[in-house]
Amino acid sequence: MLETELTDLQVREGSTGTLIVTTQTRRVSSPRGQFEAGDALGLSYAQRMGLIILPQALKLVIPGIVNSFVGLFKDTSLVLIIGLFDVLGIVQLNLTDAKWFANSTAMTGYVFAGFVFWIFCFGMSRYSQMIERRLAAGDRR
Repeated sequence: MLETELTDLQVREGSTGTLIVTTQTRRVSSPRGQFEAGDALGLSYAQRMGLIILPQALKLVIPGIVNSFVGLFKDTSLVLIIGLFDVLGIVQLNLTDAKWFANSTAMTGYVFAGFVFWIFCFGMSRYSQMIERRLAAGDRR
């Protein structure tokens, strides 16, 4: 059962990532001017994609990919139902241990788990914004 859920998660995230990259690459390469500029420079198809199209698409793909990573991070907690050991699993495991259990254990554990989720998601978001700013530096001219 665990293998089925993990396979489902992998296939879904893989297809989402492929869709994001494909859509943004088409969005950049739709104007014929991009390919014509590469032809004028005498570049091959691989060189045009590597030097012209993909660098522009990367700027557009970052928000979608980071959003997908944040969703994947949150979805792993939902897989807890089938027994995957994650942050909420640790909290629930501590609730069953008599040495750790107190009246405030559940609330403290869940607040801490929420804080951990917030830190990771906020960190991924800030890192994404930093990459976007760095890649957009050439556009400000």
